[in-house]
Amino acid sequence: MSQEKLRQEDKARDYDKEPIIIEDYNYIFEILCLTFGFILVLYAYFINPLDNTNEISRNYFFMNSIGAVLIPTVIFYFQMRKSKRKIILKNNEILFMEGNELLESININNIRLIQRTFNDYYLKSQDVEGFGAIFTFLIVPIYFPLLIINKFLFHIFKNGLNNYRLFDAIIIFDNDDKFINILPTTKNERTKIINYFSEKNNINIEQSKLFYKLDYGYK
Repeated sequence: MSQEKLRQEDKARDYDKEPIIIEDYNYIFEILCLTFGFILVLYAYFINPLDNTNEISRNYFFMNSIGAVLIPTVIFYFQMRKSKRKIILKNNEILFMEGNELLESININNIRLIQRTFNDYYLKSQDVEGFGAIFTFLIVPIYFPLLIINKFLFHIFKNGLNNYRLFDAIIIFDNDDKFINILPTTKNERTKIINYFSEKNNINIEQSKLFYKLDYGYK
């Protein structure tokens, strides 16, 4: 279907009857980064690059790493797969759902800012303070290169290189400082979102500014 035909169809669309539904994949990138961390743990345990001959300390390190990284990652993954987070764009509101639970909602008329981002920052509850903020700045040199690599591989796996772009997500803020991060995974999804905000808010997403946030956690 041509982009012009799709644009005309979207203009005549009743989004309450036929909402745009985008499955949320942001949680996957946290899991991928944690998995990479566990691979490093396996490398440290079996290859033993520091030549640690104390078997007790090595086993203690390995078991604690499983408890701190692997088990929570597996539990989190299956919780997200079961709940299937999704973003729903309707006539007058955008909803972020986890199963039947509403995580966040934004009224179209209350939107103050739309930007492009590569961040997987998607809920206000991810904001960190104090030591947590300091810690996130310490892991930024490791995490964000991993995030970019993981997103690159994710897009190739989903749809090939033709649809890949670094700033692939669209983050929407409202006047109450709420926000929703939308990650379209196909060219068709992205076009529908572009048409939606062009019609509803008269905003060209492709010309919007870029959004960065370094100090945030995960939930």
